[in-house]
Amino acid sequence: MKEEDILQELKDISFIVASYNGDRWLKQCLDSIFSQSIQNMEVIIVDDNSLDQSRLIAEKYRTRYPDIPVNIIFKNDNEGTFLSRIDGMRQAKGKYLCFVDHDDYINDYGEAIQTALLYNVDILEFDYQLISSKQKKIYSRILGGTKPPAEKLIYMKDGCFNLLKYEIFPSLYIRIYSKNLIDKVVNIIENIPDYRKKFEHILNEDEFLMPLFFLRANTFFYLDKKLYNYRYLNPEGTMHTRSINIDRHMRGMKEYLYARHFVADVFLRNGVISIQEAEKYNKDASQVFVKEARKCNYSWRKIYSILKEYYNSFKAFEYMLKGVIDE
Repeated sequence: MKEEDILQELKDISFIVASYNGDRWLKQCLDSIFSQSIQNMEVIIVDDNSLDQSRLIAEKYRTRYPDIPVNIIFKNDNEGTFLSRIDGMRQAKGKYLCFVDHDDYINDYGEAIQTALLYNVDILEFDYQLISSKQKKIYSRILGGTKPPAEKLIYMKDGCFNLLKYEIFPSLYIRIYSKNLIDKVVNIIENIPDYRKKFEHILNEDEFLMPLFFLRANTFFYLDKKLYNYRYLNPEGTMHTRSINIDRHMRGMKEYLYARHFVADVFLRNGVISIQEAEKYNKDASQVFVKEARKCNYSWRKIYSILKEYYNSFKAFEYMLKGVIDE
């Protein structure tokens, strides 16, 4: 494909911003999106029933950039990031989609999107860096385990690439996805009975979605560039009050167990990993949970009770998914 043909196709890129009470950071987020070198892109802002000035800010940007299609979805109920992203995916018209959280910001995605179009890739991944609330870079991401080969098109059917082998970071925001792949995954989610109720306000939403994306993708490309800036909020701030933080952290750890088990279950039932690998993966996840629970002064009795409840609940969750995610 010639370079001019690629540039012509850049009109169909969708940026999806899930926003909730983020007026403190939303302007910087949107500035980074609207300053992209990409031409004729689309921006979708999904406001999850914010109570602050987020809606007003979104409307101002739509007025300020009349030449860029801006679709703002104002939700009447607060349902959480997972369902906001699903709603945004359903509305997106771009050939490729990417996700930006309202309190983060991005560098220029031009090279990433041109590369995706050039190779017609389903998933293109890049790096991120952690930014403190005072705008200081505090961490540059390094993939855990073995890094995926950079600047090389990988075919999923080769069976040599999955979340377990390369310990892929599960967050949605460090990748762009083809619309075709997005539609496949959204269809899977929407075919789960009563899915909006089941996934409302979950904390580890990305860990549920990423195995589905990798399972349904045909091609993958890793671009060794830091393009996403993830804001790490000051732990001394009100969001990190100790009692609230512990409750939220342990709720997230419970969902982490579900998500990790889900990853192993999806790949096991689709022949990507062996039973032994799945068992080890689940055991490792349980050990992580126990370690975090002990840090939060959970008693062994309470930990055992939670693990027992978790395994019983997952049987029902697994039954719910049967026939939905299988080939």
